[in-house]
Order: sequence, then C-alpha cells, then structure tokens
Amino acid sequence: MRCVGIFLVCSMVIMMAQPGEGFIHHIVSGIKAIHSLFSGDGKRAKLQAYERQLDQQKDQRDQQEDQQQLDEKEDQQDDQQDDQQDDQQDDQQEDQQDDQQEDQQQLDQQENDQLLE
Repeated sequence: MRCVGIFLVCSMVIMMAQPGEGFIHHIVSGIKAIHSLFSGDGKRAKLQAYERQLDQQKDQRDQQEDQQQLDEKEDQQDDQQDDQQDDQQDDQQEDQQDDQQEDQQQLDQQENDQLLE
C-alpha cells in the first residue's frame, strides 16, 4: 500500500511539473512529504501531547500536596492558639481560685481575731 501511494504521488508530481521549473525539486519534496506521513510524526505529536498531559497532572498533584501541607500547618497553628487560650483561661481560673482562697483565709483570720478579742 505504501509503494502504491509513493508511486501515485511521484507520478502526479512528475506530470504536474513544467519543464522550466526543474521538477526534481517537486519529486524531492513529495518524497519528504510521504516520508513524514509514514515515519511517525503523528506518533511524536501524540507522544508530546501525552507527556504534556502527564506534566499537567503532576503539577496538579504537586499543588494539591502543597495545599494539604499548608492546611495542615494552619490546623496546627490553630490548635496551638487554642491550646494557648485554654492555658490562659486555666491560669486565670487558678488565679481566681487562689485569690478566693486567700480572701477566705483572710476572712477566717479576721473572724478568729474578732472572736479572740
């Protein structure tokens, strides 16, 4: 089938050529065209398109991984802030309890002093 195609193309090039044009150039360009059809230039284009698609998918995965890492860092920071706030609240409550105990001890001491007098 290839040979038939080559023969037909070459025949057409030769018949279309005018004597003053130097038809050998047409034969050479026809042979190059036929060679490019059968040599796999289409396969190369498909391969390049496939490689571009793979690169895009890899880039998307990398972006998703980066986003996940950022989200995890944000979550950790939020957790740390929450822990700090909880610790501060606990400290304030302990301080209030200590203050109340001191106040109660002072009141008890005053009552004891008043009773002794």
